[in-house]
Amino acid sequence: KDLEIGQDGNPVKKSVASIDQGRKAVRFANALDVQERPPSPKPVHLSQLRETKAAAPVHADIVERAIPTSHAHTTVPSTSKKRASRFKNTSAPESRAAANPQHPPPLQMQTSNGNQIKTPSLPAFTPPATPKMIPTGPPGRTHAPNVIERPYSNSSKVESVSEPSEFDPSILQQELTMDYHRTRNRMIQRQGGFLADEEEQEQEEAEGPLVDENGKKISRFKAARLKAKTLLFVNMDRAKKPAAIPVSPIQPTPQVSISDDNSRVTANLPTGQQVEVLLYGATVISWKSANGKENLFLSSKAHLDGSKPVRGGIPLVFPVFGPPNPEHATGKLPQHGFARNSRWEYLGKSSSESSSLPNSKGDASVKLDFGLSHSMLSDSKWNYDFNLTYSVTLSQDNLETSLVVRNTGSSNYDFQVLFHSYLAIEDINRTTVSGLEKAAFKDKMQGGKEMQPAGEPIAIKSETDRIYSAAPEQSIKILENGQGRYELTRDMLSDVVVWNPWIEKAQGMADFGPEEGYKKMICVEAGSVSGWNTLEAGDTWEGGQRIKAL
Repeated sequence: KDLEIGQDGNPVKKSVASIDQGRKAVRFANALDVQERPPSPKPVHLSQLRETKAAAPVHADIVERAIPTSHAHTTVPSTSKKRASRFKNTSAPESRAAANPQHPPPLQMQTSNGNQIKTPSLPAFTPPATPKMIPTGPPGRTHAPNVIERPYSNSSKVESVSEPSEFDPSILQQELTMDYHRTRNRMIQRQGGFLADEEEQEQEEAEGPLVDENGKKISRFKAARLKAKTLLFVNMDRAKKPAAIPVSPIQPTPQVSISDDNSRVTANLPTGQQVEVLLYGATVISWKSANGKENLFLSSKAHLDGSKPVRGGIPLVFPVFGPPNPEHATGKLPQHGFARNSRWEYLGKSSSESSSLPNSKGDASVKLDFGLSHSMLSDSKWNYDFNLTYSVTLSQDNLETSLVVRNTGSSNYDFQVLFHSYLAIEDINRTTVSGLEKAAFKDKMQGGKEMQPAGEPIAIKSETDRIYSAAPEQSIKILENGQGRYELTRDMLSDVVVWNPWIEKAQGMADFGPEEGYKKMICVEAGSVSGWNTLEAGDTWEGGQRIKAL
């Protein structure tokens, strides 16, 4: 194929150009263009190395010297002798032409069409006018004259690590956290949660595996996934199913409310008992049992607007009982004093702690506190400094009233106190009072005459107004048809007043009603009224009563 017919008709070998026009080919050069191997370095004998001079010893001091300015930017010539590639040798003329940094040659590029593209020349690099300073120390001086290595000393004492205290809050919190997560994991496991640990696996072996409604065992992951989609009801009624963790219900608490006109306070127990106190006189005007039965008598004509003392309930008598003696310090006060016709301040309520018994119905009692002082009196005719705290406590079966008297002045004074309780009954003719059979009394219907003990229960057959002297520890009962209706106990109160207006006096009182209301009430009043209680400056007196509905 490399031959062709010449002009003389003889075959002639084709030229390289003609061959290349037809097709591509590879041809070998007549001489190899390979650089000769550089001569290897002469071997150095060991004896020559031994003859080399030893290096000079390092100076004892370390000196940091400043670099001369003239050598700050001196370039260190390269000592490496690398063989240049053929590409560099070929482009050496262009590289030498561009060696001048002041006039760098423009770059030339050639497109596929053979056109030359010249790029703009780059600006020459100019070194900074001020060379970068290298921080050095003082010339000719050392940073440290000597380097001293000190020996290790065992003289320092290492304090022993104390054992952690079992009362450490962080340790207790950590234990609580571990118990919480252990319990939580166990509950999640029971509900088909993640895989159990060794302890929970033992519990699973004892309780049995989780099964579906067909009795087929399923994995916990599958149970949790299907239960989340409400596609499976896991049978948890196993023979050894653990008991559910009990959740303590929220205990109900007493409710206390104040009327819209700020005239009365009402307290209700969760069990249904209720008490209502009028701020005028701090008078208890209602006390109801859990079944809604009223235990206090309140006149149908009683004034509850603060215009006059309340007829009924439990008015508070202080500092004088009955008509005052004109020669006494209380001589200018109205009958039964000023406590029952003064407006008191509501101080707040307090409740007893809830019972821990399973059948507990909530708090057992609630106490309402009221206050009165000398500065609160509108028309003071008793020039003594005092402070009264009146408490009304309602419980499931009892109603307690107590009074604390404080002498805040510098003078002593005398006082009397009485809880004027109107108790509601069915019929006065079938009601008796027991517990005072051996007590002497003053009969005010006979001008306060001293009377000997009657020796029998008190029966009301006419108007009755007596003051009995009985020890405070002696309990008193009010009976209806022989059955107990109320029980009265006292604290620091040695007198008991028994009163009923009967027909004529009831009709003579404008605020008493209904007309035969005397049949529905009896007053059994605990107090200290047979004499005077002297309270010295700065002293405190306290007394009270408890009425139990039987």
